[in-house]
Amino acid sequence: MEWPSLTWLMSMLICLYTIVVCAGSFTTRKTPKLPPGPKGLPLLGSLLELGNRPHAALATMAKIHGPLMTLQLGLQMVVVVSSSDMANEVFQKNDLALAGRVVPEALKVESHDQCSLTLAQISPLWRNLRRVCKIQLFTNQRLKSLEVLRHQKVQQMVGLIEKDCAATRAVAIGRVTFLTALNLLSNVIFSVDMIDPESESAKELEELLSSLSELITRPNIATYFPLLRPFDPKGIQRHAAGCIEKLHRIFNEKIDNRSRFRESGWPTCGDVQVQSCRDLGSDLGTLFGRDWYNNCSSGMGNGGIATQR
Repeated sequence: MEWPSLTWLMSMLICLYTIVVCAGSFTTRKTPKLPPGPKGLPLLGSLLELGNRPHAALATMAKIHGPLMTLQLGLQMVVVVSSSDMANEVFQKNDLALAGRVVPEALKVESHDQCSLTLAQISPLWRNLRRVCKIQLFTNQRLKSLEVLRHQKVQQMVGLIEKDCAATRAVAIGRVTFLTALNLLSNVIFSVDMIDPESESAKELEELLSSLSELITRPNIATYFPLLRPFDPKGIQRHAAGCIEKLHRIFNEKIDNRSRFRESGWPTCGDVQVQSCRDLGSDLGTLFGRDWYNNCSSGMGNGGIATQR
């Protein structure tokens, strides 16, 4: 749902502030020792100080409070690292304790964050996914065997550019590289092109992934005030669920086509690869369901969009 009025928003913030103050007066839990930082406003914390250029605001704060500081953003406490030496101390010497991932609200639908290598929390599932990628999908031998395929994809990309030039059309370099990267990665895992660059479905897929990418980066008040998450005040989860549902429908169609091709007696390189992964153990075999394929495809698409931008 959308915010109906500023009055409704202010009323909600006042109620939240009252709840937080009352809860704080009854708790006896000790506050953890945190680095120094700006005091901030009640309830809002330092949200308003970040402004439209948060990176510049954080750099200014770091000059006052040091390379390791604590910010209150709404009801969330955030520790900011702003120097290379401090980052080395944090992520190399204390990496296990600080390896948790902050998942955007837009990606908490359809179990997307639980089946993704880039979003799942450190757990046996994540370690198994990482093991599959390290031992099977992205080994030097595997990548070497796909060298010819990479040359083919580059030639196809050059062909698309030449076609646009011959027709005196503007060349959309971002779109061409996105489609090339997506098809290259899909061949590594699925042994099939995810999309035909010249089809209408390519435009639909690109628009869906662009919309999802925009939803992921859109500021969300529920991120800073967790009590609002069930209400989805800006409709981000609702819109993201629609995008992911459409993406999964496209990917499921590709998976079904590939399954029919496999049943015809002509296994592809990807089929052999997945079977090899399953042979690593029954615990890994359970990973390769529809959720894994769909979320893997979505992750590749988001990576392609990031490359495009």
